[in-house]
Amino acid sequence: MEIVNQIKERLHRPQFEPFIIRLSDGRKFNVPHPDFMAVAPLRVVVMVGNIAHVINPLHITSIQDSFLPNPKRRRRKPL
Repeated sequence: MEIVNQIKERLHRPQFEPFIIRLSDGRKFNVPHPDFMAVAPLRVVVMVGNIAHVINPLHITSIQDSFLPNPKRRRRKPL
């Protein structure tokens, strides 16, 4: 499956970048680190807290970059 290959490619990049997967029912799951996801040919598992969400790859509609805030970046004080 094409979507499974795309997910595997993102998970195994030398410089991992967080991403979001969107499902056909409107749900979305943030993948902040490769350890939060497992991929098999017919199942994708995403961990959110202590809950494992088992997803059929046919229901994944898109993968997009996740722009998480940088905790080291300081906010400017208003004048």
